[in-house]
Amino acid sequence: MQAALDEKNRFVQVLHRSHENVGMHQVRPIEDLAVPTVVIDQMKFPRLDLLWLDIEDYEIHAFRGAIETINRCRPLIMCENPTEDIQQLLYEEC
Repeated sequence: MQAALDEKNRFVQVLHRSHENVGMHQVRPIEDLAVPTVVIDQMKFPRLDLLWLDIEDYEIHAFRGAIETINRCRPLIMCENPTEDIQQLLYEEC
């Protein structure tokens, strides 16, 4: 599945590929590229043991779309950049 994780289903015209780091893609405005997004909660995983996100400063949006799954499955959560906003969201919602 080629899509970005988000808090709602939509098409975003925002993907930037780094020429210096092939593993780093970021969400940035680019007019001619539409990328579909998917929501983790809508995938209805019967079981999820590990949720590991490294999505270049877009993690908060993916976590917002995963609250139901996190509460139901209680996975171990790994995040490259656990910002204060992410920590607060998980503390308040999970």
